[in-house]
Amino acid sequence: MEYLIFIVICGSIFGYLTKRLNEKKGYEGGFWLGFILGVIGLIIVACKEEKRINFAEEQHLLATGGWKCYKCGTVNPIDKRVCRCGVAKQEHAETIKAVEEARAKEERKEESEKELHNLQKLKAYKDLLDSGAITQEEFDKKKAELL
Repeated sequence: MEYLIFIVICGSIFGYLTKRLNEKKGYEGGFWLGFILGVIGLIIVACKEEKRINFAEEQHLLATGGWKCYKCGTVNPIDKRVCRCGVAKQEHAETIKAVEEARAKEERKEESEKELHNLQKLKAYKDLLDSGAITQEEFDKKKAELL
């Protein structure tokens, strides 16, 4: 009886490891291969090449709600919760949102700095106008360019 329990536990462990490795390479399933064959099943899966999908399949997956992992670039179907590199779909969404927010903040900062720079230039042109170095027409032209 203990022998049977030991075999089931070992089979379950090898099945789990084989399934995880198989999914990491882009394939589905693999539990029963590891459960029944043990180390041999694990070796078979380890020798498989990673599954690659073509551009059309990627576009189809993305169009049907799939998601592209920010870490490894793998395109995953909508129902797959964890990428083969280990990034969870939820973590992916949160990271993308944080990156977009940081990018938007940086763009606002750059825009603000540009406006400040333009106002400083306009002040310099106003000083030139007041000193008589440029005409009112030249000032108005520069003002229209900067604003």
